[in-house]
Amino acid sequence: MNTTTHTHPTLERLITLAARTFGKDAATLSSSDDFFEALGIDSMQAMDLLTELEDTFEVEIPTTSSPTYAPSANWPTSSGDASNARSLLLREPR
Repeated sequence: MNTTTHTHPTLERLITLAARTFGKDAATLSSSDDFFEALGIDSMQAMDLLTELEDTFEVEIPTTSSPTYAPSANWPTSSGDASNARSLLLREPR
């Protein structure tokens, strides 16, 4: 894992929320980390985080009955990337 300073406020909130939810140190998480590996979570835990994200950011991230899986699970790097959170969380862990 890379230790970096998170400069985008939305990214900072996302990483802080994920770290708090899964008992990790936010300072050790980087936007270039593999999402599942860095947090040590599986897809069911990712769905829990999805719910936390919806509550925290007051948004609804749509889910479908047949999700498509993202090829990578890097953290969103901008607020525009937050819309891709569903894909990041629903991909199969490595």
